[in-house]
Amino acid sequence: MNKNINILMLFITLFLYGRNEDKNLDKLNNESDKTPINITPTNPLKSILTSKEKNIFDVLIYALDTEKERILLEIENIEKHRRDDKDYYEMNQESKNKVNKYTKFRTWILDNTRKQEQKELSNAFSYTYNFIENKRKKLASNKHQNTKEYIQGAYYQYQNDEYKKEHTYNEDLYGNSCTRGTSCIEMLFFYILHISMIPKEYYDTNEEIFKKMKHVLQNKHDYQYLFELWKY
Repeated sequence: MNKNINILMLFITLFLYGRNEDKNLDKLNNESDKTPINITPTNPLKSILTSKEKNIFDVLIYALDTEKERILLEIENIEKHRRDDKDYYEMNQESKNKVNKYTKFRTWILDNTRKQEQKELSNAFSYTYNFIENKRKKLASNKHQNTKEYIQGAYYQYQNDEYKKEHTYNEDLYGNSCTRGTSCIEMLFFYILHISMIPKEYYDTNEEIFKKMKHVLQNKHDYQYLFELWKY
């Protein structure tokens, strides 16, 4: 249950960051409303992802999928043990809404007609990807051969029994300095998914979620504190 308490405290902390993000997005949307819409067709050649861009985008989706599965397990656990707790019930309902919203967004962004959007998210995520990859090379190159494996290892306790039999968990590899019981990698993708999927009327569509997620990924100063906590 300590894990649930840590997640709840993390949720509250990131909610405060989310309020600041909402103000930033309000400004972003107001500026967009004043900008004439460009209806010039996109050059299809510019929408082709390079192999590097595709890899970075795939890692982003993999990490968000993994975070989604973590949230689903937390939802299940709360429904079993905290059903009558009002605070946990409300947190669970909001988590369910975020999961549903992400599932729909995932289908939308993975469509072959969304190559340009995939490219933009890949470029927006590149700074964070490079940070994580550098950590892998420094701390876990012998244990994890690529970034996906590294992220999977950070979510060890949410993996199936077969994975746990074949792997061991070392919290020092994934940034245990961010908060007790939750690695920096978990916190990072919790933040990205949580802030991007906060239910607000003005970014409830897939197009607006895309704009929001891109803004979150690009605005690295909002989660720079995670990187600063993760020091070795």
